[in-house]
Amino acid sequence: MPLREPRLELDRQEINKLLGWSGTSITTICSFIRTIPVGSNIHITGSVDVYIYNRGEDELEDTERRPRICYMVSIWSSKINDPSAQCLFQQPVPIKLRFFD
Repeated sequence: MPLREPRLELDRQEINKLLGWSGTSITTICSFIRTIPVGSNIHITGSVDVYIYNRGEDELEDTERRPRICYMVSIWSSKINDPSAQCLFQQPVPIKLRFFD
């Protein structure tokens, strides 16, 4: 999947839907991703059955042409090395958020 600048609200909604969460903020999602060792996964079961990976840090250029450090979150239907695995979501999640008035 191609990289793109995060669309925070849409990404937040998609991640919440895929993980079976409701109302979890991007900040909380990023904190959760940071607890997963880079290249490792956590298997989430219950109403959903997915594997969430921390693919490491990535530097993107945001709309103001400033670098933005992100964690690459990747959500899969099964383990990545499984031939039938499908990538359900893979996008950068910003480590620091900037808010404007």
